[in-house]
Amino acid sequence: MEQIRNEDFDCFLLRMEREFNETVERKETDTGEKEFGFGFRIRIPPDFREGSREEAEDIFWSEARPPVLFLTADRRAGITFCRMETDAVADGCLEKVRQALQRADGRTVFYGSGIAGKDGDIKWLEYKSFASDERVYNLAFLFAAGEGGVMGTFYCAFEDYDRWKPVIFGMLHTIKTADQ
Repeated sequence: MEQIRNEDFDCFLLRMEREFNETVERKETDTGEKEFGFGFRIRIPPDFREGSREEAEDIFWSEARPPVLFLTADRRAGITFCRMETDAVADGCLEKVRQALQRADGRTVFYGSGIAGKDGDIKWLEYKSFASDERVYNLAFLFAAGEGGVMGTFYCAFEDYDRWKPVIFGMLHTIKTADQ
């Protein structure tokens, strides 16, 4: 994979999508779990609906966009997923993400990192970033799935994070990989 020269985090996610250049197959199971062809199932909170390509273009200004996007009706919160190579979920990957975010915008504030999920196999990093003049709460998370890995992100208006944070961490506990 080519090295990211532009320090834009969106570009990192989108470059990963281009790297795998894969059409995402989306299915919903009868249990309400969603599948995207990435080797995992998840329950998306009911306040979220699938975002359109046009909405993705409005939110992510780079040419390529995350292949999976869910938004609230007011578009103040969103969830994305993209496939990653297996090495991307190895130890130290989130530290590299943190460093890239810090270089991209020195105003970024990091709150913590850890592990989540039923088996403690989901690594996460939470931080505050800035979009225009607005503050944004973000949670990036990585986990192994299928023959590679998945990077997910959650973002919302900063003043809404206390409402969404427990919901999103609860969502992480619904992730089931193909071997579960």
